[in-house]
Order: sequence, then C-alpha cells, then structure tokens
Amino acid sequence: HTHTHTHFADNTKTEQAIEQAFRAFTIEPNETKLILIAPPTATTTANDVQIAFEKFGCSAVATSNHAEASIANYGLLDGVVVGSGHSLTYSARVANGQLIPESLQHSAHAGAAIDAILSASLSKSNTRYKPPLPQSVVSQIKHSHSRIALDWDLEQTTSQLTSHLNLSVPTTIGKLSVSHLLQISCAETFFQPSMIPDTNVTTNASLQEMAFHSLALDDSSNTAHIVLDGGSMMFPGITE
Repeated sequence: HTHTHTHFADNTKTEQAIEQAFRAFTIEPNETKLILIAPPTATTTANDVQIAFEKFGCSAVATSNHAEASIANYGLLDGVVVGSGHSLTYSARVANGQLIPESLQHSAHAGAAIDAILSASLSKSNTRYKPPLPQSVVSQIKHSHSRIALDWDLEQTTSQLTSHLNLSVPTTIGKLSVSHLLQISCAETFFQPSMIPDTNVTTNASLQEMAFHSLALDDSSNTAHIVLDGGSMMFPGITE
C-alpha cells in the first residue's frame, strides 16, 4: 500500500485534525476505520470518539496510546518503546498490549530542540549567511550529515586533531561548512543533556537513563524487544 502522511500544528484540535486528514488522503469518512492515537503523555477522550462518529460518520473508531501502537506495529504485545519526534522524547514499557504508566519517562528535548541547536551552530560557523537559516537547510544537514558517535571521547579528540572530516555541503543558499564535531554533537545531546546550550533544559534525563528506568520495571525474564520510534530516533548509529 502507498503510505501517505500529513502534519498538524501542535495546537490542532481533534476535529480539525480529522478533517485535515480526510482532505489530505482524499477518502470518505463513512468508508474509513479510524484509530485515534494519543501521545504517551496524554489520552484520547470520549469526546474525541464522539466527534469521529457523529460529525464525520466514521464506520469504526478505535483509540490507542502511541507506545502501545508502536509495539503493536511490530506484532508484539510486550516491550519498551523509546521514541522521539518533534517536541517529545519518551520511553515507556508496554505489557500485554497496555502502557505501564509508572514506566513512562519523558523529556522536551526532541527534534525541534535539535533543530534549534543545529541552526545556531551553523549560523555561528557560517557567518556570511544571515541567521536564522532556512528550516529546509537545517533539516537537510540534520537528516544527511548528523549521526551518533559510537565513541564520543575518541571522535571528539579526533575533531580537535584533524580537519579532514569537516564537510562543505551544497545547499539552496550556498555551501555550508559543517565541522566533524557538529556532525556528532547535536544528536549527542540525547545522551549528554549537559551539552544542551539552554541551561533550563539540562535537568532532562538522558536517553539511556529513561530507557533503563522503563526496562527496570520489567519483572519478567523475556522482554527483549526495544522499539525505537519517531524521526529523531533515525540518526545513524542510534541503534548501536
């Protein structure tokens, strides 16, 4: 099947989101089985379901939590989800298809924060371009040239000793200089929150701490599944 997706603003109401989705996908509500999936820190409400049935006439409506849906997507009932999207990073344990509330850990350090750090760093090292840099350019650098350093200390030392790993990247506004350190440092903030420039955010738990908390609540011996979910979990090297 062809996968189609559309994006909503953070403050989009349920009714607006459903209407926008049907318009984007050019499908009829009365021919559609709809699943309302809430972020792990929120829940869908009876009113959301009522809107889907009464206003749009959907043929069937189900509700789920994002962590539960991520596990189910792989045909699983148990595991830990570590997810990060635009504005939320979280870890959560799912058992028998249900989110374990006390396992949930979350942080506001996610894709949008990475974009802001990368944009500021690029502007600082490419002063001939007036900040802020276009979002499309920041996204290009993040998606194509950012990665996880498997040995942070070694790669940081390498960055100080040599410049041959630095890049000159063609973009729509011209060539940008992207240092080797910048290629690895933005995503590293998931693992070392103390590197986040905004000191108000350094109280965030690291990704490994959140995942460990969720895993530690597992009282069985056979939970081997960890699902990485969301666009900010797609940096090369993050699985390792």
